[in-house]
This record gives sequence, C-alpha cells and structure tokens, in this order.
Amino acid sequence: MKKKIEFVSKFFPYILGILIVTFILIQKFSQNDLYFDIRTGKDILKYGIDFKDHFSFIPGLKYLYHHWFYDLIVYFIFTKFSHVGIFIFFYSLFALFGLILFKTNYKFDNNRFLSFITSIITLYLVKNFFGTRVQSISYIIFFLEIVFINKLYDTGKIKYSMILILMSIFLVNIHMPVWILYLVFFLPFITEMIFFKFSKLFDKSIKNKLKFCGPKNVKMFLITYLIIVLSGLISPYKIMPYIFFIKTLDNPYYLFIGEMQKTVLINFLPFLIIVVCSIFCLIFCKVKVKDFFLILGLFLLSLFANRHMSYFCTIVPTLLYKIIVENNFEVRKLNIFNFKINIILINVILSIMLIILYIMCFLTINLKDFNYHEDKNYPIKTIKYINKNLNEKNLRMYNNFNIGSYLAFNDIPNFVDSRAEVFLSNFNDNQNILEDAFKKINNYEEYEKIIKKYNFNYILVEKNENLNSYIKNKETYQLLYNENNKYFLYRVNL
Repeated sequence: MKKKIEFVSKFFPYILGILIVTFILIQKFSQNDLYFDIRTGKDILKYGIDFKDHFSFIPGLKYLYHHWFYDLIVYFIFTKFSHVGIFIFFYSLFALFGLILFKTNYKFDNNRFLSFITSIITLYLVKNFFGTRVQSISYIIFFLEIVFINKLYDTGKIKYSMILILMSIFLVNIHMPVWILYLVFFLPFITEMIFFKFSKLFDKSIKNKLKFCGPKNVKMFLITYLIIVLSGLISPYKIMPYIFFIKTLDNPYYLFIGEMQKTVLINFLPFLIIVVCSIFCLIFCKVKVKDFFLILGLFLLSLFANRHMSYFCTIVPTLLYKIIVENNFEVRKLNIFNFKINIILINVILSIMLIILYIMCFLTINLKDFNYHEDKNYPIKTIKYINKNLNEKNLRMYNNFNIGSYLAFNDIPNFVDSRAEVFLSNFNDNQNILEDAFKKINNYEEYEKIIKKYNFNYILVEKNENLNSYIKNKETYQLLYNENNKYFLYRVNL
C-alpha cells in the first residue's frame, strides 16, 4: 500500500499540471469545420453515405464524407450535450495527448520533471492545431503510430503489429484525407532496414554519426506494412485514400486556403526554434538512421504547407528528447521536491493546491451558457432574419468561405463552405467554384459576371470583403440587414 501511495504521490502533481496546462492552452473559439461536421453527421443518419452534397444550392456537387465516423461522433455529442459537450470532448483529447506525451517521455529516462517540461513545450507548440477539428484525433494517432512502429521494429511482437493495423483502419474511417501519411511515416524505418543491410559499405565518418539498427523481425515488419497499405480499402472510399492527397495538391486554387499555403519559416518562430534545435542535435549526437530521416522528412513535409508543421511539432520534440537520452548526456536528475522532509507530504500539499487551481480554471468559463463565442464569429442575427423573412427554398445567396459551414449548420443553403474539395475541379467535373469564390468575385471587373453566373438573389458579406465595397452604393443591391456594421445582407435586383 505504501508503494502505491508513493507512486501516486510522485505522478499525481504532474498529471494535474498537464490537465491545467491543456485547459489553459485549449482553444475557446470554435473553427468553422465543426459546424459542417455536425450537419454532416445529421445528413449521414438521414441519407447514408451517398457521396452527394446537401449543403450548397449548386446542383450535382459531390462530397466524399471524408471523416464520416468522426462526423457521427460530434453530431451525437452536440445533440446530447450541446457546445459544452463539444468543448469537454476536445479538451479531453488535448489532455489525453498531453498525458501520452508525458508517459512516452518518462519511459526514456524515468525523469519526471524533464519529461513534464518536454511535454509542456510540445503542447505549447501544437496548441493552435488542436481545435474543434478531426485533426485533434489524427495527431494523437500519428504520435502513437511512431511509438508503436518503434516498438514493433525493436521487439517484433505481434501485438504491436495488430495495434498498428487497427489504428490504420480507424484513421482511414475517421480522417481519410491524411491516411496516406500513415504509410509515409513507415518510410524512415524501411530506410534504416536498407541502410542496416548495406552498413558495411558505408564510410567510418558516416558510421560515427548514424546508428545502423535492423528490425527484430524483418518479415513481421514488412507483412505488417503490407497489410496496412491494403487497409485503406477497409472504408467506404474505394481507392480515394490513395489519391486524395495528390488530387488536392494538384489544384492551385486549393492554395487560397491559408493553411495550405507554402510555409515561410520566419513567420513561425517556435517552429523555427525547434528546427534549429534539431540541427544542433543531429550535429552533436549520434542518431539512428530512422530518427534522422523521420526528422528530415517531417521538416520537408512542413515546407509544403503551413498545416503540415503540426506533424513536425507533434513528434519532433519527443524525438529530440529520446536522442539526447540515447546519447548518454549527463543530465542532472532534476527533482524540484528534493527536500529532507516527507516527500509524500509535499506532493499531497502540491496536489491539493493544483486541484484548487484546476477547479478555478473551470470557473473562469460559464459552461451553462458556453457557445464558443458564436456571436463574435458568425452572423447569428442575420441568420435569424433570413429564417424569419426569406424563402429558404428559393435562396441562392452568396457567402464567403468562412461563413458557409455555419449557414449549413442552420439549414440555410450556401454557396461555398470550408469543405474545400467539394468546390475543386478535381472532384466536381471541372467546376472550379473556389476560383470564383476566392478570386473572381473579389475582382471589380468580374464580380457581376459571377453574380449572374450563379444567379445570386441575395448577398451576405463581411465589412472588409472587396465585394462589399463594390456593391454597397449601387442601386441594384438593396441593403436588407446590417448586423453590428460587420455583416451585410443585400437583395440583388439585377
């Protein structure tokens, strides 16, 4: 019993610390994907996975339902527990990731304090990526994938093979567009297998910098990978998991979306700091081939698009900590509670203080009326006006990319929304609707052509949109509703 008490007292303050830090860092504003996900869950129950779009007034559009299982989860949570349930769900995911980080780091050298600090650094780096989106689940899956690939590589045990296969099937059904990366993350390990086989051919200078280690069971590793490659077919998408990533990158108008734009390193200081730390670590440490290529691969992936930095920030800090430990650096076993008095008593007092702080964190949010500050991000009053005064069946209303999902959530037909691939020519018979929505309608010489092309009878714009400056003083556009001088609803009288 005493050993159990000592064990709990040692780790409980760190667990509480992670719960508090994740609560402070978790986003309190929703991202617009949440609303089309909830509405999609509702549509799946109504129509099944029919691969048809039910949001836009533009006929004949296709939709892949690319995270159908996740959509059902958030729809169920929202219908039962509203926004509070959604917040607790995503906070729990973020906290779970923090605890997984801590446990993984602790296994490297049994240093609670340094493991905690490394985990907190990682949580800070990824705080902007863990929002109300399916990515909050896929980041955890990718981190665990790296953990279990290492275990399979080092032990050859079948239980790790089974875990990796099941996670692959889960990922392709909960977040299909990123599933291909699950296969890519195996490549550094396969590279090390090849390097190990031909290690005798390498120069001594290379051997002094890189560690060549073969897998415990080559056949088990390769068979596992082959099954995982085929597991993409265990989904409603047929071959789409294998080609979706390429099809989206092949369309230049996908790059109008901020997170898909090329990464400019100087704009992301925390990311740049980790990159510099990685360079120093790779220079001064002897590194396993798989770790070297994993860091390099994640860095190169980050350069393709802003959002890919999330994978680098999720995985690399723990990987650097592992490399430092493996190189036997003399790191003093920091223990901030190294006093002569009773260690258990100190931890109990600290835990009580942290519990009080944890309760105070929750008291800062009014969970009873919590709604992710929808009134600050969406035209709620305008939507009420539309529902009360306009015929939604005949509504062909222009809206921008950010508002569309919330309109769909409120059963109002939209023009475009944040399901970008629905409006790309690659997926919808050469209809490049994103080009019209992002580029042409914001061009003074083309905006009226676009209005006529889609036969808009209403226009909902934000104050700072170019389109608003074009039409606000024209007689052919009648202002119906002004919401806080931020959103403007016009009737088109062409």
